[in-house]
Amino acid sequence: MKNSVLILSVLFCITIIPNNVNSIRCYDCDNLTGGNCNDLKDDMIKDCSGLVTTCIKTFATGPEVDYMHRSCGPLIKIVDNDCIGQEVAGHNGTYCECDTDLCNGSNNIYTKTALVISLLFAIIGKFVF
Repeated sequence: MKNSVLILSVLFCITIIPNNVNSIRCYDCDNLTGGNCNDLKDDMIKDCSGLVTTCIKTFATGPEVDYMHRSCGPLIKIVDNDCIGQEVAGHNGTYCECDTDLCNGSNNIYTKTALVISLLFAIIGKFVF
């Protein structure tokens, strides 16, 4: 009986210990420091630490402002494969997170929120009209 418990305990420990840590790869650039985040190159690819599971892309536009930053994400997800944005004093800012290799290289911003709102309007329109 003791041997069975010991064997089961060892097997349990082996299954919960990760045997390898896969890091995510993200583009890392910032157009304020002279990099061109719109023209992505292989030397901008960064292997993030094993604890980081997301890439981020932030950008802001407005009068005399054109800012873009791409990098490894935070340890804690703020948005899950989505974007959030806000307008302040004529400046638009957007923060996006994604969780696949080089996902922050896209110029297209896809938000689940926009999809849900579109679907809601389609459903409501079907019942109203």
